[in-house]
Amino acid sequence: GSVRLHGRLGDCLDTMIERHVCATDTDYITAPFMEKTERKQWWQTEFWGKYMHSAMPYLAYSGSAQLRESVERGLERILASQEECGYIGNYPDELRCNDGWDVWGAKYTMMGLMHYYDYLGGPQRAPVSTGGEPSPAAARALAPAARGADCIDPRGDPRSILALYRAGAARVFSLPRYWSATDCRLPPLAARFVPLDRDAPRRVVSRAFAPAGVPYGRPDLSHLLDPAAPPPDPRAVALVPLTPWEGKRWPPERWAALVAALRARGDRPVLLCGPGESAAAAAATGGGSASPEPPPPQALPACEAPDVRAWVRALAACGAAVCVNTGPMHLADALGVPLVVVDGASRLPLWAPEGPRSAAVHHQDDVPWAPVHPTRANGPAVQRGVMALVTPDEVLAALERVRTA
Repeated sequence: GSVRLHGRLGDCLDTMIERHVCATDTDYITAPFMEKTERKQWWQTEFWGKYMHSAMPYLAYSGSAQLRESVERGLERILASQEECGYIGNYPDELRCNDGWDVWGAKYTMMGLMHYYDYLGGPQRAPVSTGGEPSPAAARALAPAARGADCIDPRGDPRSILALYRAGAARVFSLPRYWSATDCRLPPLAARFVPLDRDAPRRVVSRAFAPAGVPYGRPDLSHLLDPAAPPPDPRAVALVPLTPWEGKRWPPERWAALVAALRARGDRPVLLCGPGESAAAAAATGGGSASPEPPPPQALPACEAPDVRAWVRALAACGAAVCVNTGPMHLADALGVPLVVVDGASRLPLWAPEGPRSAAVHHQDDVPWAPVHPTRANGPAVQRGVMALVTPDEVLAALERVRTA
């Protein structure tokens, strides 16, 4: 603020800020949130909130760049520790909200977040950190498009909402709690929520986010295509087996059976993956291990796409595609490539393809399931079990339908 204390009292206050508050190791006091290994029913999670209780008034008073960086780094780590269910704390799942100090720590965590909110003066954009964390890097990349704009984060992830505000977004819109994954209702990171039915398809979601009077249209990727490229090979079938979340992957033996069946039908399977993922893609399709060793002769050679333009051109060169539910699947759908998505772990129909020549093959209606959240009760093994219910014959039948649609 504009008021400064001088004399002995001012000197003591400055010394306290420098030696105690600024010197606090925010990595150390936020480590319990990241580790979640508390079994002695202790109260370490109160420390960050109490630190913020003193740090935020001191920051408002001093404007210290060092303190601001420390505060921002601690906040980023707190948000990074938040689980998909919204939990922020240091207790393992089976001991939460029990006889220990979990609720006590949650109270101080909330106080710390509210102190940060008060420092900003309301739900406005957050200051940019210099801590070198992924969030500031994302903010810098988003800034040219986000500054002053209304932005959308359909997942409601507090880290991406914070990145958008840091990039200068005027407002951030999201979907209600657990609608697709996480949410964030804690100021100053809160988004404005767009109420929608959980079973709404993606086109309805897109229309809900669109400003009044703006017509909804499917994405147009023609600007990324090579105008001199030959027509797509009708027998080439792009295969995209990798996705960061293992619960959304189809078993390698299923992919291997599909590859054999495609070859027997006269099709040419084409394995697509990101940069440096050839070995992992070969392993995912049953053609080798995930080590960097060369794949065996029977394995598919992988085509690595280093960027979005390369993905678009590789997919457009094929007559059809079979993918798990991941980013390149949406590119194939937007291109109008006949597409079959092997699914079971995603929220459908939200993340299903919506093109007229696309289909999602899944068994969500046949077994208990839940959208992908990396928690103990709903981990990769459970989700991959649902994915494994999809058979190669079902995929081949769907592929025939979308090719002739």
